[in-house]
Amino acid sequence: MPSHQHEFPLDLIRNDPGSVVELLEEISGEPLPEHTRVRCDSTEATSTAPTHLTSDSVVVCERPPYPYEKRDAPVPVVGIIVELQNRPDRRKYCRWPAYVANTRLRPACPVVLLALSVAAPGALEKLIMLKDYEFKTELIGRPFREGRVEGRVDGPVEDLFGE
Repeated sequence: MPSHQHEFPLDLIRNDPGSVVELLEEISGEPLPEHTRVRCDSTEATSTAPTHLTSDSVVVCERPPYPYEKRDAPVPVVGIIVELQNRPDRRKYCRWPAYVANTRLRPACPVVLLALSVAAPGALEKLIMLKDYEFKTELIGRPFREGRVEGRVDGPVEDLFGE
C-alpha cells in the first residue's frame, strides 16, 4: 500500500499536471516543445509480457493540430512520466526504461522520465503555491543540504541501498 508521503505529491500532479511541466523545465534548464494543453494520462505501462508495470503519474503536453495534419484532436508533443522515490530501489533502474518505451506507444511522441526524490524538495516546493498560502508538507519541508560529507561508514556499502 503506497504511503501518504508517496501519494500526496501525485495527487497534486493529478490536480495540476502543469506543475510537472514547470518542474521539469526548472530542473533540466531546457524548455519543452511548444504546447497549448497539459493533461494527465494513463499510468499503465504494461506490454503483452506478463510483467505488470505502472508508473506513478503520466502527463502529456499537447498542441492544436497544424492545418496540414488534417485532424481535429490535439497533437501530443511530449510525455512526462513522474516517479516518486522515497528510498533507493535498484529494480527501478531496470523498470524505468520499460516505462518510457511502453508509455511512448500511447501518445506517439517523445517521453521523458522525471524521478523525484525526498532528497530534492526545493524545486517542487517552489512551484506549489496556493494563492497567498505557501504549501509545505513533511516531504517537501524537510531540510536539504548539499556539500561535502565526512565521516566513517561501518559495514558493507550495500546496506546503504536497503537490500
